[in-house]
Amino acid sequence: MGVFDDVGTVRQEAGSRTVTVGLPSLVASPRAILRPTTMAPPDRLRVTDERLGADTTLIALARQDPGFRAALKEITAEGYLVAGAGDGEGVLVRRDCVGSFWDEVRTGECSLTRSGVAYSYQEPEWGLPARYLVVVFSGMHSDWNYPGLDRYIFPQFRHVGSLTPPGTAVLRLGDLGGVSGSFFMDTADAPSNCDDISELIVAAINRLGLEPQRVCLIGPSKGATGAAIHGLRLHLPFIAVDPIVDDTFYREERDDQHFTGAPIFPRRVEEVLAELIDEPGSASPPPCAVLTARGSEICSDALAFARDLRRPCAVYESDDPRVDAHPGVARAVLGPAIAALNAILLGIPVGSTSAAPSTSARES
Repeated sequence: MGVFDDVGTVRQEAGSRTVTVGLPSLVASPRAILRPTTMAPPDRLRVTDERLGADTTLIALARQDPGFRAALKEITAEGYLVAGAGDGEGVLVRRDCVGSFWDEVRTGECSLTRSGVAYSYQEPEWGLPARYLVVVFSGMHSDWNYPGLDRYIFPQFRHVGSLTPPGTAVLRLGDLGGVSGSFFMDTADAPSNCDDISELIVAAINRLGLEPQRVCLIGPSKGATGAAIHGLRLHLPFIAVDPIVDDTFYREERDDQHFTGAPIFPRRVEEVLAELIDEPGSASPPPCAVLTARGSEICSDALAFARDLRRPCAVYESDDPRVDAHPGVARAVLGPAIAALNAILLGIPVGSTSAAPSTSARES
């Protein structure tokens, strides 16, 4: 099954209008190209520049060229997403016709809801009826400059269906939007994105006829951010693996590495999470787990977030010496994360099972 009737899916037809523009012209006046006065906006932009290629994509160039960086953020806020690269060129497509150019959507490997949420669905193994649901939020692509649209639904926790109780269905959510992703939040061009994602999760739970305690949201990095946001919004269990709960470090120390500054995002992730934490919870809040590692640049942020949560929360801080930066955390804590996931699905108190014996494991 790949379609949830409650939210619908779309099969978009290929856009008919492609505009070729030199990079200097695009940087000089992006809105004039994206919003022409005498014709409809282009469906596809082919951007030419001798610096562009398979290694120097539009995203990579934006990290090197401040002028183009500002232009790309403005273009993205207008609803155009980087969608490819070639010799001397890069490609952007308009968000509302992205399915026309996304190979995995055209072949049915993933789907888009009517509102533009990307997802794929995996039935329980062995043909069993669904008794549990794991919702996997996509993290960053391993190559942060990769221009393909499939970067938005990068398949972490690939074998989760085989590592969870029999009858576990898996819903994978893409992070369509922004340059590096929407962080599963609203963006300037998709102001209802957060509601649309939550709607899809609720539709899946209702269609499968599951109780909330048999559902768990999970993700690494910005996928962990998404799991936390929607777990808090929907009062569902979640597991956050080194979540980016405050992007200040990446904005200030890494030159806005995730492109989360204005004008793409109307609100910062730390503002969204702080508001959700402050909202009144249920009388019996569902459990969660937050996993991080000492070698991560954002370890202290993740631990502070866990302390602020108003629900049962197991915390695991790995001291694995192989972790020297945030991207290495997900692999290092995979075992504890899967253990916590199974415990939550089976109703076992997460504090007793979320971490392997370690001097740095603790429960908040």
